[in-house]
Amino acid sequence: MKKLITIITLIFLTNSYSQKKFPQHSKLEGINGKPKKMTEFIEVKLPESYSYKYVYYFDKNGYIQKSETYMSIDNDEYELGSLTFYKRVDNSAFKLTSYDGYYENLSAIGNDTFIENTIHSEYKTNNFPLLITSTKKLDKKQRILEWINTNTNTETNEINYQTSKKFVYNNNRVSKVIVNNGKEKTTKTLLIKNEKLDRYGNFLYQEYFTEDSKLESISKREYVYW
Repeated sequence: MKKLITIITLIFLTNSYSQKKFPQHSKLEGINGKPKKMTEFIEVKLPESYSYKYVYYFDKNGYIQKSETYMSIDNDEYELGSLTFYKRVDNSAFKLTSYDGYYENLSAIGNDTFIENTIHSEYKTNNFPLLITSTKKLDKKQRILEWINTNTNTETNEINYQTSKKFVYNNNRVSKVIVNNGKEKTTKTLLIKNEKLDRYGNFLYQEYFTEDSKLESISKREYVYW
């Protein structure tokens, strides 16, 4: 009887630990295997043309250590906009510190906390009266089901914008994204097509189409594995 109680207790503690442990960033990004670096290019076609580049550096446990954000307008060269460092606070939280450009000025401080299958994020900027909060709701496989972002003016407490994205999966891959703009009260559905994968099953190329078959954006990824 005591042995049975001990086993049940260990199972409970293991499950409790698993629920509280911050999910691997690589899994949240939908990446299989052990990535060391991932570069993502996003080309937006509608309503205006511009592009972003994101670079993520992972440790061997699948957690992001550093990220870089670049932006390009009218197909010019990419310019480094921000550099962010991720520091683990405890088993369920990370602290984020961002700098403008090439490590010149501290631009924002944030934190990510994992509570009950939801990642709560808060990001406060130094240069503007701006608070960015978000929640990522996960399923039992720790895939993102819904991502809600809110941008608030801290001086007036006015919400500048609020958006939510709901992710629909097919064969364990995102096949559709439902985007809701809370400020404008509009909803659109984006269908993912023409996907290309690497040997690990990670996507290299995706196209996002509106329901009336208009190409809205293109995502490309490059990976370096451990």
